[in-house]
Amino acid sequence: MLYLIYCSDFTLPPDPNDVFLADTTISHLEHADNIVILSFSDSGLQRHLRHLTAWRGCSFMTINATKSKYMIFGVLPNPLPLPILAGRYIEFIDTFTYLGCTFSSLSHDIFDYPYYKKAATATRVVNTVRSMSRHVGYLPVHEGQILYTSRVDPHLISGAEVVINVVKTVLQCLEMV
Repeated sequence: MLYLIYCSDFTLPPDPNDVFLADTTISHLEHADNIVILSFSDSGLQRHLRHLTAWRGCSFMTINATKSKYMIFGVLPNPLPLPILAGRYIEFIDTFTYLGCTFSSLSHDIFDYPYYKKAATATRVVNTVRSMSRHVGYLPVHEGQILYTSRVDPHLISGAEVVINVVKTVLQCLEMV
């Protein structure tokens, strides 16, 4: 609660590289003590990071620059930009989980990483259940359904309410399990 009070006055000045959703500018997202800053360019990101650094100085807040990361969606520039937050370079990453939703810049579909990861996990669980028959014998259909519903299905539907199905092939990898 104290963080929310401290953070309530945090705003970023409008920037020509801010992200828009319909007619609404979305320059940053906040949840608890996590902040995501959005920009269409490295120069816009750096301007926002300078503003964040100045704001935390006035608010007596500490920013952990070593825990801060940045991602680029689309074609990677060469060389990679080196954004600076609170006097330290921020590490570039290609996959990150924010509020339980994993984003990946490794392909055109930023949401495909969790699909493949969950499909692999569900497949391992299915193979484990199938291998039980060697130890316990025949597995009746009803018990198989119970095991599927309790052990496999949660991996297949995890995050379904959060992630958008952008490409049909990633959905098919879950359906194949």
